[in-house]
Amino acid sequence: MHGALPILRAAETVIVLDGENRGSSGGLLHLPRFDLRRHFANHSVTADFQPYAAPDDRGAGLLAAARATGADLIVMGAWGHSRIAELIVGGVTRHLFQNADRALLVAH
Repeated sequence: MHGALPILRAAETVIVLDGENRGSSGGLLHLPRFDLRRHFANHSVTADFQPYAAPDDRGAGLLAAARATGADLIVMGAWGHSRIAELIVGGVTRHLFQNADRALLVAH
């Protein structure tokens, strides 16, 4: 999100899909807590945080949500897993790269 700040500050509308923590990811992903509301406030970004419950097919769900909100840009982080892990749990980033019908701003 930090890399997208200039774009987000200039945007007419910023919508954040505020998803729930789905519990254990089988030890595949351990990220520290990050207060995006505070980060945006500290960097003069006004955003509308909307509750979001991701379906099992997270990639398709994110694209559907982007369409529903009228987003013309999706800003997201990308994390890679081992090939075997992606076969088991899928790959949201890969799904978005292969199926996105709008611009992506992705950082790793």
